[in-house]
Amino acid sequence: MADGIRLELVADWAGGPFFVTSAGERSGDHYVDEIASVVPLSSDLLDDVKAWDDHYQGLLDQQDPAGSGFASAEDRDRFLTWGRELARRVRAECPAEVTVTYAGDGSLDELIR
Repeated sequence: MADGIRLELVADWAGGPFFVTSAGERSGDHYVDEIASVVPLSSDLLDDVKAWDDHYQGLLDQQDPAGSGFASAEDRDRFLTWGRELARRVRAECPAEVTVTYAGDGSLDELIR
């Protein structure tokens, strides 16, 4: 099931935190409760990814989307560090043939080893 898969962790407003590429084709986003059909991840890790994603979703102001975002550069840095640690945990739990990348808030493209 996991052979040749690229799994990307990314915070994206109104979307799931996982994107999957298989056989060169990128599928849509996957929510935490959907990713088990692609790779087996522990419930503790999935709970933590959901908390990270929920935090990001909470930044969106539907009345002022352009004004949405982090309160400070330090808040953004903390969020990106939190996500990077989650991506490392995803890497540790995935089969070796799965490539794991981390995009943070969409501004990064990091291969997680």
